[in-house]
Amino acid sequence: NWKVESESARELMIAFHRNRREKGMSASEALRRAQIDMLEGANGENFRQPYFWAAFSVIGAEANY
Repeated sequence: NWKVESESARELMIAFHRNRREKGMSASEALRRAQIDMLEGANGENFRQPYFWAAFSVIGAEANY
């Protein structure tokens, strides 16, 4: 059980879904890109440490929207 911080999880999920819907990325690529953006500080917040985003992974088939 890995508890996550609410604000960083919110930012990660917004980036993930934006990547899926607006950029047409697969689920795994969308999460990867969202995590890289967090690591690089692209959201302007201080969520660069893996603690804030490393708990998330894609499990299952690649579904399309």
